Amino acid sequence: MSNKTKVNLIKNEAERTIQGLVTKPNEFVYELTGGKVGAGQTYSSYFTENKREVYITGILNTRNSKIIRKINDNSLINKYNDLNKQNKLSYPINKIATPTDSDYKTGVISRYFVRKVNDMNAKYFEISAQDFGNQNNLFQYFNIKWVISGRKDEVERQNKITLDRLPNPFQKLLFPLQLWRPTKNSRDEVEKKLERLVR
Repeated sequence: MSNKTKVNLIKNEAERTIQGLVTKPNEFVYELTGGKVGAGQTYSSYFTENKREVYITGILNTRNSKIIRKINDNSLINKYNDLNKQNKLSYPINKIATPTDSDYKTGVISRYFVRKVNDMNAKYFEISAQDFGNQNNLFQYFNIKWVISGRKDEVERQNKITLDRLPNPFQKLLFPLQLWRPTKNSRDEVEKKLERLVR
């Protein structure tokens, strides 16, 4: 990531900022070069989402701003963050899998689930692959392979095997033919169409 992109990202996504501060002698160095920043230069302080205080030359609409670093950083928020490694935790959101046509051609998808660790009565719920990739330690995460196309009896058999390996609550959350779609022009597809006509 270029310096300009990094600076713009910090400016645009900061939770709050203090503008128009002035540097003191031997207070800052440039992050990129390590050279000293002269006294009397305007800079601003930005408080980022990941709980850091970042110093940037100029003000919000200054072009060619540069990130500067305090020689002796006495920022309380940075000290606290260094001690506790506090990051903004992401919380998973309930999202049931929605297979694409390409997934149906493949026949199998990954499904992702979660539940709160500190609540014995917490229910499992399905989440996206993105939330599964951004795990936080307040939740228990796991994933399964789920068959979504093929012969009806075979899909049902395979997914029942998967369900039998899961904790009891999953018997209510999932059923073997959930998300299943019969192969085009197959006997299963004809039967499914006939079922709809009878209803």
